Amino acid sequence: MKKLSVSVLSAAIASAVASMAVSADNHVDTGSFNIDLESYYRGVNFEHPGVPDETDRAWAQVIRAEYQSAYYGGIVGFDLSAEIVQRVLDDRGNNDIGQTTLFANDAAGRGRSYDKLFGAVKVNLFDRGVAKYGRMRLDTPLLNDTDRDIGSVASVTEGFYADYNVAGVHVYGIVATGNSSQNRSGFDDYGYRGSKEEVKIVGGSYAIDGFAVNAAYGEQDNYAKQFYADVNYDIPLQDGVVVGLDAQYGSKEAVGARRDRVVPGNDAQLDWWGTRASVGVGNADFSVSYVDVGDGSDWDDASQGWAIRTGGSGSTNYAGYNNGLIRDFNNAGEESIQYKVGYNFSDVVDGLSASALYIDSDSPGNVSYSEYNVHVDYAVPAIKGLGLSVQHGKGETEIGGVNALSLQDTRVMATYSLSVF
Repeated sequence: MKKLSVSVLSAAIASAVASMAVSADNHVDTGSFNIDLESYYRGVNFEHPGVPDETDRAWAQVIRAEYQSAYYGGIVGFDLSAEIVQRVLDDRGNNDIGQTTLFANDAAGRGRSYDKLFGAVKVNLFDRGVAKYGRMRLDTPLLNDTDRDIGSVASVTEGFYADYNVAGVHVYGIVATGNSSQNRSGFDDYGYRGSKEEVKIVGGSYAIDGFAVNAAYGEQDNYAKQFYADVNYDIPLQDGVVVGLDAQYGSKEAVGARRDRVVPGNDAQLDWWGTRASVGVGNADFSVSYVDVGDGSDWDDASQGWAIRTGGSGSTNYAGYNNGLIRDFNNAGEESIQYKVGYNFSDVVDGLSASALYIDSDSPGNVSYSEYNVHVDYAVPAIKGLGLSVQHGKGETEIGGVNALSLQDTRVMATYSLSVF
């Protein structure tokens, strides 16, 4: 695997350099070529009453090369990315079941190293947008390639994407056929219970004078149709104080073959909504948010992933305001509230910032969840491109007021980014 990974990365670099040379000879913009080096550690500790504690640890070294060409003739270009994720440590504790999600299993049941090689052809849409076809990373509310679970080693989407900007309005469309999850090289087809079915999404946003609105609609013929919208309004006050008022709404409805499997008496649709108020004062930010997930539907939660043909769902991250480090707080019938504070310490230590939050929720069945976490980022001023990040969180689950599970999650990442050209 290591030899294969090195050859994949070498091929990507060689292709990018060759493209650069041809472009330079013809006096054409060469685009951009970046290399990222990352070291990522994650440790997870489980405490169940009456059961021995379980601690899992994983450590990965990541090498990433990304080339984005210019538009040749002002019309067509391509993007190419290659990544190696090398296993350094994969300690699966007493029960030998890995819970860090950093690696998938190899034939011996151990975490395996892997690589990702992907790219897309792109077409310039009159300097107002782009159309892409191939394999790429997307970031939209209803389909995104999240890095939430394992640092910056994100999933990849296969399909078509296009966006366009005019008069302050941004619109986009997606037809996704496959997904490569965060911890593996291969791609899985989107589909439901053995049938291959693409995911189709349209969306857009508009912003003016501190006001912004964002909306998206998506469907997968025999699985679900989803809708998401949010509204954000920032109000500048005196002395640099900014008040933010935000609201969001989402829904997921079973359709086609999935609707045929809805349990009689259950609703086919789940709705959820959230509100958030924030205040920015100088280098400090404070916010409070509330999210309410509807009950009585056939869906267990408000997760926004799309069905994979062989089972499970894609890697799309839930967009709720109270999405924590450990839990999404999106169970059906769950109500949650979050308190968050952040501070930029650049006046004291250049490049240092930190945040802390606490989330508390109640769910049906007399179940309650809570989580706190802290996040510290440091961009090293003396070395351009070098950054350090530390996150630590603890989640508690109580049933009938009695503790049923305590989970601690610690993540440490060191990154170095180099812009070659």
